[in-house]
Amino acid sequence: HTIFVGVVGISRSGKTTLSSLLRDHIDTLCTNSSETKQTAAAKECVTNELCSVSIAHFDHFFLRKVPSTFADGSPVEDWEDPKGYDVARFTSTVLDMIATSSNHCGKRHYIIVEGFLLCNIEQLISSLDYLFHIVVPKEVCYERRMRSKKCTLKYFEELLWPAFFRYNHLLDAHPRKMELDGTKPVQHCLSAVLSVLNLSPS
Repeated sequence: HTIFVGVVGISRSGKTTLSSLLRDHIDTLCTNSSETKQTAAAKECVTNELCSVSIAHFDHFFLRKVPSTFADGSPVEDWEDPKGYDVARFTSTVLDMIATSSNHCGKRHYIIVEGFLLCNIEQLISSLDYLFHIVVPKEVCYERRMRSKKCTLKYFEELLWPAFFRYNHLLDAHPRKMELDGTKPVQHCLSAVLSVLNLSPS
């Protein structure tokens, strides 16, 4: 049985941190719940865990910055444009993960996908069992960005902030979308996700 989980949010909302913590938490639960299974129908599952988890990060499929222009016509290299990412390979990779999960001998397999453009990929969004949207106010996003991967205020106002809402047009339509407060500690968000997924917090 495959549980397909998506995590989406604007730059520096905490989606990568949350997704990685969720993966590690599930991996620990799976390891702690391991048992020996040996039946004629599933000999390959001997000493296998009761569940497993895998993850795909959209940012790992970055290709290049896309030449663009600001409103005043001045040139800029755009990191937010979907054309700067290998969306086809990301989609194919995730679909392969889903397909191979059917070979996990009947155990639960959690697949986590995360990325700021996740809700621009209809083929994946329509398959998600759960979608978690980490929400942060504009000023928080800007402050975090300035402390990590700096950009100009002009870039933030004209490209970064509006791009998330422009490209994630499928976000609000998902029937099992849940918003998480990205201004709270990541452990708070993790607890909320674990509750929705009916997973033990420890």
